[in-house]
Amino acid sequence: IDDPLGTAASFWSGGCYCEHCVEGFRKYLKDNPPASSDELKNMTDIRVLHHDHGDQELKNRPFAKQYYKYQLSAASKLAAELKQIAVKERGKSIPLGINLAPYHRSVPYYIDSLDFFTSEIKLNAADGLEKSNSLLALKLSEALNRPLVLMGRGRDHAYIQTHQSSGLVRAWVGEAYANGAFFSAPYRLWALHPEKGQHHYRPVFPSEVSSVFDFIKSNSRLFDDHAGVANVALIYQWPALLDDEIDIETVIAALADRNIMFRIELAGFGKKELALKQLK
Repeated sequence: IDDPLGTAASFWSGGCYCEHCVEGFRKYLKDNPPASSDELKNMTDIRVLHHDHGDQELKNRPFAKQYYKYQLSAASKLAAELKQIAVKERGKSIPLGINLAPYHRSVPYYIDSLDFFTSEIKLNAADGLEKSNSLLALKLSEALNRPLVLMGRGRDHAYIQTHQSSGLVRAWVGEAYANGAFFSAPYRLWALHPEKGQHHYRPVFPSEVSSVFDFIKSNSRLFDDHAGVANVALIYQWPALLDDEIDIETVIAALADRNIMFRIELAGFGKKELALKQLK
């Protein structure tokens, strides 16, 4: 599913308040009431509330967090329904890939339905490999036990096309494979440039990127059927991520800079509680 969020993706730019969403939210609140019953009494129409508090930052408006969670919940139910339809039509299980970064705040809603990630990752090509979010995505997909097929964003591919940064492409491919993931074939990757608009990345000569694939194929015994070794467990508190209270990228960058092997352990993910004794 290329756009799994649907109208939930528009929340931060104003949100969708159609009749379908507003009625669905009323039903959602009945099943997921706020902590205070007084809050619920004050909730007449989410559209009116957000209009009356239009001078506030979106996330601070009344029932904003609940409304966003409702939108994510509804979108994830649609994804689950699509998977059920596919299984019914095919007559057997079919893997479902969803275009979400493993670090996206909506992942807990989709995790039971998705079988693998197909993700556009913030590679920040202009800043080099050190500023990329790829390692966070790779480590999280491992922690979630879901394979990852990744690529950059449109602006990343526009940068490597403009500068013909084949070395950076090879680094992305190698990093992904070394961490048990796959980088999309670097040919005709969708690119978006503020002046050129939409176009595609493609190497001038296939040999510019083929060397890393040749190396992987010739030395697959060094990678395949092996598990990464970790000396450090980085406990990743999911609720803190959802509320933007955690800066895990800085920690990961520091570990990577020191060549410290680590893995991520998830705490507070869905109903999962993590005990320290589990890390022994």
